[in-house]
Amino acid sequence: MLDVHARWLPELLPNVNHYAFNMRCHSLAYNTDREDFPVAGGMYESLLDGEKDLHAAVAFLREEGFEKIIVCGHSSGGYYAGMYAPAEQDIVGRIFFSPLTDNKVALSWWFPREGQLEGALSHAKELWSKGKPDGLIPLDSWYWAISARSLIERAAQPDSQVWLSAVNKLKSPVLMGWSATESRDELWSNLFGKLNPEKYLLRLDGSDHWYRGQEQVVASSVSSFIERVTGIHA
Repeated sequence: MLDVHARWLPELLPNVNHYAFNMRCHSLAYNTDREDFPVAGGMYESLLDGEKDLHAAVAFLREEGFEKIIVCGHSSGGYYAGMYAPAEQDIVGRIFFSPLTDNKVALSWWFPREGQLEGALSHAKELWSKGKPDGLIPLDSWYWAISARSLIERAAQPDSQVWLSAVNKLKSPVLMGWSATESRDELWSNLFGKLNPEKYLLRLDGSDHWYRGQEQVVASSVSSFIERVTGIHA
């Protein structure tokens, strides 16, 4: 999910095979902070599509003959990389950068006033009952709008404890990183302390959610992690 602002990690690690893809639930140009024009997509998201897409991506890599696979995700991508917990335990490493650990955080951005979310959900359920689940509800930030169906699904998402439990289902090592200036610094520090697998921390100073100015530091940390978990020089 290292997109919109930057896709620099593959470029800085040219000796590593990358399969980077847009998930249907996220990267359909819904962002209001884009410098170009937005199009519909996130408005009609289904968050469960993200999990399906990641399973399909790993299956594709298996079919292509890749044997040592590391899943890596930034922000929303970090959520799905963490929730990916196949029973076969064959992912050799996982990387979470500034991971979203639940999909409800945006609700407080969209509906900051008391009772506003409850009113929006009531409206969404009314639209659904009238056979209009794709009816759009305007938003003031991040998205331009969200469908009734998508809002109801997002509000029903689990909390961070479910993400943590999913991460701990696998034994493969974890690299987790974020910027100390981000608002979820305390949350991530707490969650990192509760990770059971072998774990490595990259907590950046003086950067932002996109790690601008720290790209080489991040790439070097990823390179070291890859070499550690695969035995292959990255």
